[in-house]
Amino acid sequence: MSFRVIPTGYEHLVPPSKTNRPPAPALGNAHQWVCTAIFNVSQAQVEASAAAWMAGNPPPGIELDHENLMTVQGPVCLKCSQPLTPTTYAQGCPVQVIPLFRAN
Repeated sequence: MSFRVIPTGYEHLVPPSKTNRPPAPALGNAHQWVCTAIFNVSQAQVEASAAAWMAGNPPPGIELDHENLMTVQGPVCLKCSQPLTPTTYAQGCPVQVIPLFRAN
C-alpha cells in the first residue's frame, strides 16, 4: 500500500517499498541514530484515506507541515534506545548487530 505525503505544499508519493522499511543496521558498536516526527492527523483525513484504500483508489494526501507538527524526538539510538549525549556517543552502542548477508 502506498500513500501520499504533502509536506509544505509539495506532494510526494511514498511507494510501498519505502513504508515500514527497517534501516540498514549499524554494525559493531556504531549507534543507529534516528529522529521521529509526530504530526496531528484529523479523524476526517483518516476516514478519507481509509475509504479510498477500501475502494481501491489512491488515498488523498495528508498534509505534514509545521501547522500540524506536534513534536520531533531524538536523536535516539534505534539499537539500544539511548538518547544522544556526549557519554552515549563516546561509549558507542552496547548492542551488537550481526549482518545476515555479507557482500562478496
